[in-house]
Amino acid sequence: MASAIDEEELTTAVFGRTLSIEEHRTLNAYLGLHWQHTQHFRDKSQVSGLNYEPKVNHNALVNLIQNIRAAQDETKQVIVNKTFTAITVSIAQQKMLIRFALRLLAMVDIEARQFDDVRNLYWTDRESYAKFLNRAFPYQPGESKDLLNALKHVSKMSAWNLHKQCNIICRATDNLAHHLLYDASEKVLYVFLHTGYLKTVLSFAKDDLDIDGTLKAGYNLPRQLSLEVLVTTSMILFPVGDEKSYDILEKLAEDSPRVDIQCLNGSKTMYEVDRAGDFEYHYFANRICDLHQLILHPPPANALMAWVQNHTSERNVLWIAILGLFISAFFGLLGFITGVIGCVLAWKQLQQGANPS
Repeated sequence: MASAIDEEELTTAVFGRTLSIEEHRTLNAYLGLHWQHTQHFRDKSQVSGLNYEPKVNHNALVNLIQNIRAAQDETKQVIVNKTFTAITVSIAQQKMLIRFALRLLAMVDIEARQFDDVRNLYWTDRESYAKFLNRAFPYQPGESKDLLNALKHVSKMSAWNLHKQCNIICRATDNLAHHLLYDASEKVLYVFLHTGYLKTVLSFAKDDLDIDGTLKAGYNLPRQLSLEVLVTTSMILFPVGDEKSYDILEKLAEDSPRVDIQCLNGSKTMYEVDRAGDFEYHYFANRICDLHQLILHPPPANALMAWVQNHTSERNVLWIAILGLFISAFFGLLGFITGVIGCVLAWKQLQQGANPS
Protein backbone atom coordinates (compact mmCIF):
# COMPACT_ATOMS: atom_id res chain seq x y z
CA MET A 1 0.00 0.00 0.00
CA ALA A 2 1.19 3.51 -0.74
CA SER A 3 2.34 5.86 1.98
CA ALA A 4 0.18 8.85 2.92
CA ILE A 5 2.72 11.12 1.22
CA ASP A 6 2.51 9.18 -2.03
CA GLU A 7 -1.28 9.19 -1.94
CA GLU A 8 -1.54 12.91 -1.29
CA GLU A 9 0.96 13.75 -4.01
CA LEU A 10 -0.88 11.50 -6.44
CA THR A 11 -4.38 12.87 -5.76
CA THR A 12 -3.06 16.44 -5.94
CA ALA A 13 -1.64 15.68 -9.38
CA VAL A 14 -4.82 13.96 -10.57
CA PHE A 15 -7.34 16.56 -9.37
CA GLY A 16 -5.13 19.65 -9.52
CA ARG A 17 -5.61 20.56 -5.86
CA THR A 18 -4.91 19.22 -2.37
CA LEU A 19 -7.80 17.13 -1.13
CA SER A 20 -9.26 17.20 2.35
CA ILE A 21 -9.36 14.17 4.63
CA GLU A 22 -13.06 13.75 3.85
CA GLU A 23 -12.39 13.87 0.11
CA HIS A 24 -9.71 11.21 0.53
CA ARG A 25 -12.27 9.03 2.29
CA THR A 26 -14.68 9.54 -0.60
CA LEU A 27 -11.97 8.31 -2.95
CA ASN A 28 -11.06 5.28 -0.85
CA ALA A 29 -12.29 2.67 -3.37
CA TYR A 30 -10.80 4.61 -6.30
CA LEU A 31 -7.35 4.81 -4.68
CA GLY A 32 -7.54 1.20 -3.54
CA LEU A 33 -8.21 0.10 -7.11
CA HIS A 34 -5.17 2.04 -8.33
CA TRP A 35 -2.81 0.53 -5.77
CA GLN A 36 -4.27 -2.89 -6.49
CA HIS A 37 -3.28 -2.56 -10.15
CA THR A 38 0.15 -1.28 -9.10
CA GLN A 39 0.65 -4.31 -6.84
CA HIS A 40 -0.47 -6.58 -9.68
CA PHE A 41 2.54 -5.50 -11.74
CA ARG A 42 4.87 -5.79 -8.75
CA ASP A 43 3.69 -9.33 -8.09
CA LYS A 44 4.22 -10.32 -11.71
CA SER A 45 7.79 -9.06 -11.58
CA GLN A 46 8.52 -11.70 -8.94
CA VAL A 47 7.70 -14.53 -11.38
CA SER A 48 10.88 -16.24 -12.55
CA GLY A 49 11.63 -16.07 -16.25
CA LEU A 50 9.19 -13.26 -17.03
CA ASN A 51 10.43 -9.85 -18.14
CA TYR A 52 8.32 -7.44 -16.09
CA GLU A 53 9.23 -4.07 -14.65
CA PRO A 54 10.12 -4.36 -10.94
CA LYS A 55 7.64 -1.67 -9.84
CA VAL A 56 5.68 1.36 -10.94
CA ASN A 57 7.81 4.52 -10.95
CA HIS A 58 5.70 6.78 -8.74
CA ASN A 59 7.63 9.97 -9.56
CA ALA A 60 7.31 9.35 -13.28
CA LEU A 61 3.57 8.70 -12.91
CA VAL A 62 2.96 11.94 -11.00
CA ASN A 63 5.08 13.89 -13.49
CA LEU A 64 3.20 12.38 -16.44
CA ILE A 65 -0.20 13.24 -14.94
CA GLN A 66 0.90 16.82 -14.26
CA ASN A 67 2.14 17.20 -17.84
CA ILE A 68 -1.12 15.83 -19.29
CA ARG A 69 -3.19 18.26 -17.21
CA ALA A 70 -0.94 21.19 -18.08
CA ALA A 71 -0.84 20.51 -21.82
CA GLN A 72 -4.08 18.80 -22.82
CA ASP A 73 -3.88 20.29 -26.33
CA GLU A 74 -0.38 18.91 -27.01
CA THR A 75 0.06 15.54 -28.64
CA LYS A 76 0.80 12.42 -26.67
CA GLN A 77 4.28 12.22 -28.20
CA VAL A 78 5.16 15.73 -27.00
CA ILE A 79 3.91 14.95 -23.48
CA VAL A 80 5.81 11.65 -23.38
CA ASN A 81 9.04 13.30 -24.54
CA LYS A 82 8.64 16.04 -21.94
CA THR A 83 7.96 13.54 -19.17
CA PHE A 84 10.60 10.93 -19.81
CA THR A 85 13.51 13.18 -20.76
CA ALA A 86 14.50 13.71 -17.13
CA ILE A 87 13.19 10.36 -15.84
CA THR A 88 14.55 7.35 -17.68
CA VAL A 89 12.22 4.34 -17.85
CA SER A 90 11.84 1.52 -20.35
CA ILE A 91 9.32 1.61 -23.23
CA ALA A 92 7.29 -1.10 -21.47
CA GLN A 93 7.03 0.99 -18.31
CA GLN A 94 6.17 4.10 -20.33
CA LYS A 95 3.16 2.28 -21.81
CA MET A 96 2.14 1.07 -18.37
CA LEU A 97 2.46 4.56 -16.86
CA ILE A 98 0.36 6.08 -19.66
CA ARG A 99 -2.32 3.46 -19.01
CA PHE A 100 -2.28 4.22 -15.26
CA ALA A 101 -2.38 7.98 -15.84
CA LEU A 102 -5.51 7.72 -18.01
CA ARG A 103 -7.15 5.40 -15.48
CA LEU A 104 -6.49 7.91 -12.71
CA LEU A 105 -7.46 11.04 -14.63
CA ALA A 106 -10.58 9.81 -16.43
CA MET A 107 -11.10 6.17 -15.35
CA VAL A 108 -10.53 5.02 -18.93
CA ASP A 109 -8.59 1.84 -19.67
CA ILE A 110 -6.90 1.90 -23.08
CA GLU A 111 -6.00 -1.79 -22.83
CA ALA A 112 -9.45 -3.07 -21.92
CA ARG A 113 -11.42 -5.37 -24.18
CA GLN A 114 -12.66 -3.46 -27.23
CA PHE A 115 -16.29 -3.46 -28.39
CA ASP A 116 -17.86 -2.41 -31.67
CA ASP A 117 -18.78 1.14 -30.66
CA VAL A 118 -15.60 1.92 -28.71
CA ARG A 119 -12.98 0.61 -31.10
CA ASN A 120 -9.51 2.14 -31.31
CA LEU A 121 -9.63 3.62 -27.82
CA TYR A 122 -5.84 3.62 -27.87
CA TRP A 123 -4.29 7.07 -27.39
CA THR A 124 -2.32 7.68 -30.58
CA ASP A 125 1.01 9.53 -30.64
CA ARG A 126 -0.32 12.42 -32.77
CA GLU A 127 -3.48 12.87 -30.74
CA SER A 128 -3.95 15.35 -27.90
CA TYR A 129 -5.45 14.31 -24.59
CA ALA A 130 -8.49 16.50 -25.28
CA LYS A 131 -9.06 14.84 -28.65
CA PHE A 132 -8.67 11.39 -27.09
CA LEU A 133 -11.32 12.14 -24.46
CA ASN A 134 -13.68 13.55 -27.10
CA ARG A 135 -13.33 10.29 -29.00
CA ALA A 136 -13.80 8.18 -25.87
CA PHE A 137 -16.94 10.13 -24.91
CA PRO A 138 -18.64 11.51 -28.05
CA TYR A 139 -21.12 14.30 -27.36
CA GLN A 140 -24.59 14.25 -28.91
CA PRO A 141 -25.86 17.86 -28.94
CA GLY A 142 -29.60 17.36 -29.38
CA GLU A 143 -32.17 14.83 -28.26
CA SER A 144 -33.22 12.45 -31.02
CA LYS A 145 -36.73 11.09 -31.44
CA ASP A 146 -35.44 7.65 -30.45
CA LEU A 147 -34.06 9.05 -27.19
CA LEU A 148 -37.24 10.97 -26.37
CA ASN A 149 -39.23 7.82 -26.98
CA ALA A 150 -36.84 5.75 -24.86
CA LEU A 151 -37.06 8.22 -21.95
CA LYS A 152 -40.81 7.59 -21.77
CA HIS A 153 -40.03 4.01 -20.81
CA VAL A 154 -37.05 4.34 -18.45
CA SER A 155 -39.07 2.60 -15.72
CA LYS A 156 -38.77 -0.59 -17.78
CA MET A 157 -34.97 -0.42 -17.93
CA SER A 158 -34.21 -1.42 -14.35
CA ALA A 159 -31.61 -4.10 -13.72
CA TRP A 160 -34.28 -6.52 -12.54
CA ASN A 161 -36.52 -5.91 -15.55
CA LEU A 162 -33.61 -6.36 -17.95
CA HIS A 163 -32.83 -9.68 -16.27
CA LYS A 164 -36.47 -10.82 -16.17
CA GLN A 165 -37.43 -9.86 -19.72
CA CYS A 166 -34.12 -10.21 -21.56
CA ASN A 167 -32.04 -12.51 -19.34
CA ILE A 168 -29.38 -9.77 -19.18
CA ILE A 169 -27.01 -9.59 -16.22
CA CYS A 170 -25.22 -6.45 -14.99
CA ARG A 171 -21.46 -6.58 -14.56
CA ALA A 172 -19.37 -3.91 -12.85
CA THR A 173 -16.59 -2.19 -14.80
CA ASP A 174 -13.91 0.29 -13.74
CA ASN A 175 -13.67 1.55 -17.32
CA LEU A 176 -15.92 4.59 -17.68
CA ALA A 177 -15.94 4.26 -21.48
CA HIS A 178 -17.77 0.94 -21.10
CA HIS A 179 -20.64 2.28 -18.99
CA LEU A 180 -24.03 0.99 -20.28
CA LEU A 181 -22.27 -1.02 -22.96
CA TYR A 182 -24.13 -4.21 -23.87
CA ASP A 183 -22.18 -7.32 -24.85
CA ALA A 184 -24.61 -9.41 -26.89
CA SER A 185 -22.29 -12.44 -26.97
CA GLU A 186 -22.54 -12.83 -23.18
CA LYS A 187 -25.81 -10.97 -22.53
CA VAL A 188 -23.94 -8.66 -20.17
CA LEU A 189 -24.55 -4.97 -19.49
CA TYR A 190 -21.49 -3.17 -18.12
CA VAL A 191 -22.08 -0.61 -15.38
CA PHE A 192 -19.62 1.91 -13.94
CA LEU A 193 -20.06 2.07 -10.16
CA HIS A 194 -17.16 4.17 -8.86
CA THR A 195 -19.45 6.66 -7.18
CA GLY A 196 -16.76 8.27 -5.02
CA TYR A 197 -14.68 9.30 -8.03
CA LEU A 198 -17.71 10.79 -9.80
CA LYS A 199 -18.84 12.66 -6.69
CA THR A 200 -15.35 14.14 -6.34
CA VAL A 201 -15.37 15.23 -9.99
CA LEU A 202 -18.79 16.82 -9.46
CA SER A 203 -17.65 18.69 -6.36
CA PHE A 204 -14.99 20.46 -8.46
CA ALA A 205 -16.75 20.86 -11.81
CA LYS A 206 -19.38 23.47 -10.97
CA ASP A 207 -19.76 24.76 -14.54
CA ASP A 208 -21.53 22.93 -17.36
CA LEU A 209 -18.73 22.76 -19.95
CA ASP A 210 -17.82 20.47 -22.83
CA ILE A 211 -14.68 18.32 -22.67
CA ASP A 212 -12.36 20.99 -24.09
CA GLY A 213 -13.71 23.65 -21.74
CA THR A 214 -13.61 21.26 -18.80
CA LEU A 215 -9.93 20.45 -19.29
CA LYS A 216 -9.00 24.10 -19.75
CA ALA A 217 -10.82 24.93 -16.49
CA GLY A 218 -8.70 22.32 -14.72
CA TYR A 219 -11.41 19.69 -14.18
CA ASN A 220 -11.13 15.98 -14.96
CA LEU A 221 -14.46 15.30 -16.66
CA PRO A 222 -17.51 17.34 -17.72
CA ARG A 223 -20.14 17.76 -15.04
CA GLN A 224 -22.79 16.54 -17.48
CA LEU A 225 -20.93 13.29 -18.15
CA SER A 226 -20.55 12.51 -14.44
CA LEU A 227 -24.21 13.29 -13.78
CA GLU A 228 -25.34 11.03 -16.61
CA VAL A 229 -23.47 8.09 -15.13
CA LEU A 230 -24.84 8.69 -11.63
CA VAL A 231 -28.41 9.22 -12.85
CA THR A 232 -28.44 6.16 -15.13
CA THR A 233 -27.21 3.95 -12.29
CA SER A 234 -29.15 5.31 -9.29
CA MET A 235 -32.38 6.25 -11.09
CA ILE A 236 -32.69 3.94 -14.12
CA LEU A 237 -30.85 0.66 -13.46
CA PHE A 238 -31.12 0.66 -9.67
CA PRO A 239 -33.94 3.09 -8.79
CA VAL A 240 -34.79 3.87 -5.19
CA GLY A 241 -37.63 1.63 -4.01
CA ASP A 242 -36.93 -1.19 -6.49
CA GLU A 243 -35.88 -3.90 -4.03
CA LYS A 244 -35.11 -6.56 -6.63
CA SER A 245 -32.82 -4.24 -8.61
CA TYR A 246 -31.21 -3.08 -5.36
CA ASP A 247 -30.50 -6.74 -4.48
CA ILE A 248 -28.62 -7.03 -7.78
CA LEU A 249 -26.60 -3.92 -6.90
CA GLU A 250 -25.77 -5.31 -3.46
CA LYS A 251 -24.59 -8.56 -5.02
CA LEU A 252 -22.33 -6.60 -7.39
CA ALA A 253 -20.89 -4.65 -4.46
CA GLU A 254 -20.17 -7.88 -2.58
CA ASP A 255 -18.62 -9.82 -5.44
CA SER A 256 -16.67 -7.27 -7.48
CA PRO A 257 -13.61 -5.18 -6.52
CA ARG A 258 -14.65 -2.81 -9.32
CA VAL A 259 -17.52 -1.44 -7.23
CA ASP A 260 -17.43 1.48 -4.80
CA ILE A 261 -19.87 0.64 -1.97
CA GLN A 262 -20.96 4.29 -1.96
CA CYS A 263 -23.15 3.35 -4.94
CA LEU A 264 -25.44 1.65 -2.42
CA ASN A 265 -26.33 5.07 -1.02
CA GLY A 266 -27.49 6.56 -4.32
CA SER A 267 -30.35 9.04 -4.13
CA LYS A 268 -31.96 11.24 -6.73
CA THR A 269 -31.89 14.21 -4.36
CA MET A 270 -28.10 13.97 -4.24
CA TYR A 271 -27.83 14.99 -7.91
CA GLU A 272 -30.67 17.55 -7.97
CA VAL A 273 -32.58 15.48 -10.54
CA ASP A 274 -36.26 14.73 -9.99
CA ARG A 275 -36.99 12.22 -12.75
CA ALA A 276 -34.60 10.25 -14.95
CA GLY A 277 -36.96 10.74 -17.90
CA ASP A 278 -36.75 14.53 -17.61
CA PHE A 279 -32.96 14.65 -17.49
CA GLU A 280 -30.94 15.45 -20.64
CA TYR A 281 -28.49 12.85 -21.92
CA HIS A 282 -25.69 13.77 -24.32
CA TYR A 283 -22.87 11.29 -23.68
CA PHE A 284 -24.81 8.06 -23.14
CA ALA A 285 -27.92 8.81 -25.21
CA ASN A 286 -27.25 6.10 -27.80
CA ARG A 287 -26.76 3.44 -25.14
CA ILE A 288 -30.03 4.38 -23.44
CA CYS A 289 -31.70 3.93 -26.83
CA ASP A 290 -30.00 0.53 -27.12
CA LEU A 291 -31.46 -0.48 -23.75
CA HIS A 292 -34.90 0.57 -24.95
CA GLN A 293 -34.52 -1.57 -28.06
CA LEU A 294 -33.51 -4.54 -25.91
CA ILE A 295 -36.73 -4.15 -23.93
CA LEU A 296 -38.79 -3.87 -27.12
CA HIS A 297 -36.97 -6.72 -28.87
CA PRO A 298 -35.49 -9.09 -26.27
CA PRO A 299 -32.48 -11.13 -27.43
CA PRO A 300 -33.03 -14.82 -28.32
CA ALA A 301 -33.49 -17.09 -25.32
CA ASN A 302 -31.06 -19.76 -26.53
CA ALA A 303 -28.51 -20.63 -29.22
CA LEU A 304 -31.10 -22.23 -31.53
CA MET A 305 -33.34 -19.17 -31.49
CA ALA A 306 -30.29 -16.97 -32.08
CA TRP A 307 -29.29 -19.05 -35.12
CA VAL A 308 -32.81 -18.85 -36.56
CA GLN A 309 -32.92 -15.09 -35.96
CA ASN A 310 -29.48 -14.52 -37.51
CA HIS A 311 -30.29 -16.59 -40.59
CA THR A 312 -33.73 -15.15 -41.19
CA SER A 313 -33.84 -12.31 -43.69
CA GLU A 314 -36.83 -10.33 -44.99
CA ARG A 315 -36.61 -12.21 -48.27
CA ASN A 316 -36.74 -15.56 -46.48
CA VAL A 317 -39.71 -14.41 -44.43
CA LEU A 318 -41.54 -13.46 -47.65
CA TRP A 319 -40.89 -16.87 -49.21
CA ILE A 320 -41.99 -18.62 -46.02
CA ALA A 321 -45.19 -16.58 -46.01
CA ILE A 322 -45.87 -17.43 -49.68
CA LEU A 323 -45.14 -21.10 -49.02
CA GLY A 324 -47.47 -21.04 -46.04
CA LEU A 325 -50.17 -19.49 -48.20
CA PHE A 326 -49.83 -22.24 -50.84
CA ILE A 327 -49.83 -24.95 -48.19
CA SER A 328 -52.98 -23.48 -46.66
CA ALA A 329 -54.60 -23.31 -50.08
CA PHE A 330 -53.58 -26.91 -50.83
CA PHE A 331 -55.04 -28.27 -47.62
CA GLY A 332 -58.13 -26.14 -48.16
CA LEU A 333 -58.58 -27.64 -51.61
CA LEU A 334 -57.90 -31.11 -50.23
CA GLY A 335 -60.55 -30.57 -47.59
CA PHE A 336 -63.00 -29.39 -50.24
CA ILE A 337 -62.37 -32.44 -52.43
CA THR A 338 -62.71 -34.73 -49.40
CA GLY A 339 -66.01 -33.07 -48.57
CA VAL A 340 -67.28 -33.51 -52.15
CA ILE A 341 -66.27 -37.18 -52.16
CA GLY A 342 -68.00 -37.66 -48.84
CA CYS A 343 -71.16 -36.05 -50.19
CA VAL A 344 -71.11 -38.29 -53.31
CA LEU A 345 -70.65 -41.45 -51.24
CA ALA A 346 -73.43 -40.41 -48.88
CA TRP A 347 -75.74 -39.68 -51.83
CA LYS A 348 -75.01 -43.10 -53.37
CA GLN A 349 -75.74 -44.85 -50.08
CA LEU A 350 -78.96 -42.90 -49.85
CA GLN A 351 -79.91 -43.99 -53.38
CA GLN A 352 -79.14 -47.61 -52.58
CA GLY A 353 -81.34 -47.43 -49.48
CA ALA A 354 -84.22 -45.94 -51.45
CA ASN A 355 -84.00 -48.63 -54.20
CA PRO A 356 -83.24 -51.96 -52.46
CA SER A 357 -82.65 -54.90 -54.80
